[in-house]
Amino acid sequence: MTSTPSRPTPTTAHTDLATRASPLAVMLWAIYLACSWTWCIGMCMPALLERDFGWLGFAVFAIPNCIGAAALGWVLATPEAAARFAMTHRAAARAFSLVTIAYQAYFLGLLLTFFPPIYAALLAGLFLLALAPWLAARSIGRVLRLAAATYAISLAAAAVLAFRAGLVLESPTLDPVATGLLWLAPVSLFGFALCPYLDLTFLRARASLPPAPGRAAFTIGFCVFFAAMILLTYLARGSLQAGFSGGAILLTLAIPYAVHAVCQLAFTIGLHTRELLPETAPSGSRLGLALVLPLAAVGALAAMGPSLLGLDFREIGYRVFLAAYGLVFPTYVWLIAIPTRDGHRGVAGPLGRKKLRIALAAVAIATPAFTMGFIAREEAYLIPGILVLVLSRLALPRPRVC
Repeated sequence: MTSTPSRPTPTTAHTDLATRASPLAVMLWAIYLACSWTWCIGMCMPALLERDFGWLGFAVFAIPNCIGAAALGWVLATPEAAARFAMTHRAAARAFSLVTIAYQAYFLGLLLTFFPPIYAALLAGLFLLALAPWLAARSIGRVLRLAAATYAISLAAAAVLAFRAGLVLESPTLDPVATGLLWLAPVSLFGFALCPYLDLTFLRARASLPPAPGRAAFTIGFCVFFAAMILLTYLARGSLQAGFSGGAILLTLAIPYAVHAVCQLAFTIGLHTRELLPETAPSGSRLGLALVLPLAAVGALAAMGPSLLGLDFREIGYRVFLAAYGLVFPTYVWLIAIPTRDGHRGVAGPLGRKKLRIALAAVAIATPAFTMGFIAREEAYLIPGILVLVLSRLALPRPRVC
């Protein structure tokens, strides 16, 4: 495959900026990583977990999230290791990007339903304007500069939102065992520890930085910049909880949240769309819109669905997408991407196909338990589900002993 300097991939040579690995380059990549991981999960899940479990719920979300993502920079210790991983698991990573784009688009659609029509129309227009530069960016240097601008604008908007919503840190009033938080914690750890390895934007960053600067960028990016972003979302939880309970976001909070959401959704969708494009493609506008518009419509239509199991139908759809990152993708990494004793990884050859069948069977068996845990909010069912996934590694083919 022919590569171009203007659109490097995780498997191509470093750019000049990355090769120098100056302190500025490290900080820019750290900001890029923080924005790349601030999905609609980071923009909403802290509020939902705090609603259900108090601030301990946020801790169970945030700590594995930050540490798990930062660890990639240490586990894939060299640019070459990241490039090999991206090449070996390209199909799974592309599927990860597709689902991630769909998830953001769905969230955009449901987000519009919380606003009056005129505000929803303005928000949709702002989103399209924010998305355009990402799809048109033709150099990694421009992408990094856009990331810095996005982070600054989004962080400022999130800070205004948090202060307007009222900064409140409440003591936990719920028993973690009785409420199911204890059963949710292993799933959070499993998902956030393994999902980052299928994120092509992460693999691009790791493949673009030498070992020590790469470790620094991942550590600072997730333990400082990303942590600050999700903490502000948590502090602004009151307005988000009201919206998911069937109300509407207060107009006094609409503008800062709209700016924050638009910046982050456009960033994530734009970056992952770029990863799906051929290297010679001049623009991703058509592909981006083709992926976003149908799922945004589904998210908007979800507002018409009935409440089930005490959840707004929009939140049910949100949780269904979330299950992909707690069940499907981490299972792939756990059973297929992590090498077996003979060093085999991936799905190539008879051995790889056997591992894939085991992974699919494990996901199928665990799905009912995860459905009860994520959708019905009977979190105790998550324990047998996660045990099925973890113990399935014992069924993987073992090297023959001569």
